[in-house]
Amino acid sequence: CVFKSVGWAGLHSDLTRPKSDTCLIFKSSPYGSVSHSHADQNAFAIMKGGAALAIPSGYYGPSYGSPHHAQWTRSTKANNCILVNGEGQKMRSPIGGAVLDFKDAPGYTYVAGDATAAYMGKLNKWIRRILFLRPDLFLLLDEIEAPNQSRYQWMLHAFEKMSLRDTQVTSRRRGATLDISLACSHGLNLTQTDQFDTPYNHGIPKAYHRRKANHWHVTAETIKTTERTRIAAVMAVYGPKERFDVQLQRLNGWLGAKAAGDFGEVEGWICIDESATHPATLVGQDVDRQLNLWGRSRDGEICCI
Repeated sequence: CVFKSVGWAGLHSDLTRPKSDTCLIFKSSPYGSVSHSHADQNAFAIMKGGAALAIPSGYYGPSYGSPHHAQWTRSTKANNCILVNGEGQKMRSPIGGAVLDFKDAPGYTYVAGDATAAYMGKLNKWIRRILFLRPDLFLLLDEIEAPNQSRYQWMLHAFEKMSLRDTQVTSRRRGATLDISLACSHGLNLTQTDQFDTPYNHGIPKAYHRRKANHWHVTAETIKTTERTRIAAVMAVYGPKERFDVQLQRLNGWLGAKAAGDFGEVEGWICIDESATHPATLVGQDVDRQLNLWGRSRDGEICCI
């Protein structure tokens, strides 16, 4: 479902089965980051059967506008967004984002958002595209351009410590798993911390101090500086009793994935290099030269973006 006027979308595998539902919530709101809104345009959160695997991090409290809430929770870096040279969107700004496109079919859902304006000139372009191949595979593409040579940080947050290996991240909670494989033509370096830049108790009277669990934060930073880049992510979500196998393929500037399980099989491709020729799977098909995302659902439906 999508609510374009407020900039929210919900992508579900099956709302009628909440114990196994895979859910991604996406925000790119024209209402900006004023009042109680956060500077989190183009952010996403992921849950499996109610277990939160990718989260907006930080706490509200002990009161609105306390240092932790104002400087961390409401900021771009606290959310599953991108930073440019370590800087995010302007907080408390009426300038926001927009849901550009939304397509829904029995086997897939697609959403795209534009958060460029929220960076107040730091970026010339940030479009995030997400293709959901039901029931459990997401393909994400970030198209990023800046006015100057820059490094970009792709942020991911979770309640529990994540596992890192090369450019792969795994988040687990209550038996559910989120496996993310990242790719960027300019290379990525991944780091993780469980520290808030502004701790919960910072700057408030001791009478209001509370013990709050730290959240975990992964930063995937581009190794090279560049004016434009693309970051791709294959995100697989599955429960403790679900058979789910993902095979990845990096070919000719594309990141591909095949996922198989009791549900059948789905396949998707993400274009990392705009000048790359189409992979063999797509040759001979009626696809646009400027193809960004391609997916085939378990029922054979084709989505071309």
